[in-house]
Amino acid sequence: MPSRSRNIDIWSKGEVVTYLSSLVETGQIKPCVNMMLEHGHASAYYPRCTKDWASRVEASNVPTDMTAYSAPSSYYWPSCPENCPYFTESDDFAMTASRDQYDISSDIEPEEMPSPDAEPVANPPIVELEPPSKVTIPWLFRHVPVPLWLSAVSIIGGALIAAFLLGIRASQWEFIKQIFGLK
Repeated sequence: MPSRSRNIDIWSKGEVVTYLSSLVETGQIKPCVNMMLEHGHASAYYPRCTKDWASRVEASNVPTDMTAYSAPSSYYWPSCPENCPYFTESDDFAMTASRDQYDISSDIEPEEMPSPDAEPVANPPIVELEPPSKVTIPWLFRHVPVPLWLSAVSIIGGALIAAFLLGIRASQWEFIKQIFGLK
């Protein structure tokens, strides 16, 4: 296991790649061409397998912030399975892993790159999405994201609690007692 005595600077691509190289030496990950960095939340670099085959191990050597304001709230290092069907050994792992999603030039051969005077490619036609023929509860569970469900439940629950508390308070008012003949 690599030394976890010091924190890794996840805002430095070089430091993340160096640590990934130490994970290769320990066998936690393989020197694979499918390992890359994503430049993501809080401008940090996140290692990931492009084939989504590697599992994740919580990083105890990365500073995190529970509010996710100044740093990510969690960070994980990849862990490659022994029998990964997508493993293709990299000739230079540090160079392969240091590419990120914005580094597309490394994936395009020079003759494939479009010339500046090439004709622009026409945009594909916009296809209108058809609404479902019938919206059912199972359809909603499959297509509505969980945060939206939680928002709806909290709004409805809040409205019910507010109505209940207003009813309790209103039952103490004299004119309400007169209307319902409670006096």
